[in-house]
Amino acid sequence: MPTGHGLLCAPGTCEPAVQSRYAQGGAARGLGVLSCPCNWFGADCITDARRVLGLKSRRTVGTYQLLTITVSREDWWDIVADHKPGAVVRLQANRSRTGRSALPGCVGGAGTGFEGGVEGTTTSWAGERPLEQPLALATRIPWPRPRSPAAVGELDLMTGPPDAGMHPQTTELLLRLRAMPVGPVPPSGDGALSVNPAVGGFFSRKGSTLLDALDASPKMKHVVLVATGTGLAAMLPTIELLVRRNRLSQKEEDTDELRVHLHYGIRSLRHLPYATELARWAASGALQLTISLSAAPGEAERLEAAHGAEAAPSILAGVARGDALARAVAALQVGSSAEEGSSSGAGHGSRLLLRRMLAESAKLYVHHALAADLALSLDSEAGAVGRSLADDGVVVGEVVVAVCGRSQILGGAERALLAACAAAGGHGSSAGAGRDACGAVVAQRLFVNI
Repeated sequence: MPTGHGLLCAPGTCEPAVQSRYAQGGAARGLGVLSCPCNWFGADCITDARRVLGLKSRRTVGTYQLLTITVSREDWWDIVADHKPGAVVRLQANRSRTGRSALPGCVGGAGTGFEGGVEGTTTSWAGERPLEQPLALATRIPWPRPRSPAAVGELDLMTGPPDAGMHPQTTELLLRLRAMPVGPVPPSGDGALSVNPAVGGFFSRKGSTLLDALDASPKMKHVVLVATGTGLAAMLPTIELLVRRNRLSQKEEDTDELRVHLHYGIRSLRHLPYATELARWAASGALQLTISLSAAPGEAERLEAAHGAEAAPSILAGVARGDALARAVAALQVGSSAEEGSSSGAGHGSRLLLRRMLAESAKLYVHHALAADLALSLDSEAGAVGRSLADDGVVVGEVVVAVCGRSQILGGAERALLAACAAAGGHGSSAGAGRDACGAVVAQRLFVNI
């Protein structure tokens, strides 16, 4: 760990948390309050903090805000130097800059807005615990990186409203960002903001990054990105990188094009962020887009969104594909009673596992759509919405899946891959061996951003 004894921190310490990060206990008890001296991503040294110069723009899409903050050109290169697909940045703001001792090895610097501490040596959390907010970086990093891209100095971020039950300490800076006026940010004092270099990314349980997996498997043909809500921010630079990677690889001999898929879950198209970028990629064929709208079929909001004149045709095609997967799931569930009453057939248990996974909710969420895409056929609707991955003979072991979203989606994506793998027979193994094989495959092919 960068500091302390663990990732979950009790207030003012680096000891394991004993409190809930939610304002109330009970069923909501979970991670500890993370806005504390323990740094769960990077270093605590003030030399890592880069001053935020201003908020250049804010665009509101439904409940989401698309923000562009500015830093110096030199700081921008430092922030993106180690960027990987799925990386996050940490925004920090101090409420007080007195009363804390420094961590050894951290040297303070002027111009960050966080000067002070003991004998000029401080950490980015000098004083009381800082306000801290990690956010996925939505900036499309040039790849390969030219010397002077137009966007140098700008960082794109996406915010959504925090859960009402979250502890105020963990949401204060997020709320401040969402209310901050467009314009310069004070260079010092309580209004100052800093941002740390991009860290983390999409990692598997084996510790490999998404790009490591692709480089190690040059014949891999499919990358499936799965996101909900603000998780889409992490997917934008990932898609951009993969599209550019495809363009370069097409110049090489015996290199197959990597097919990029995005499953995105959202309530309504009226709340669809980055619609222009998604429509452009989907219309060009660089991205297969599937949008799962969580509003139940027949609701006025869903009908208005699905038939809205303002939505691009490629976006509506993504909604149609999500609807087709929902219908395939419904058709699978129709025969559930008959099949559950019969135990014959080697694939019965595996098929039943898939059916139960897909039936865990009355609505089709994005991880259900992922399982359906890998396990069910869309042949009857292929002319309108294209084929499913299953129709193309793609199995879990032949795809790389990266997920960014709420913890429920992360767990749901793993269950979806296990169920889809089991439904395919665990690559021809016996039932017991198939489950073990599927677990090993998912551990190598599923990536989450940490």
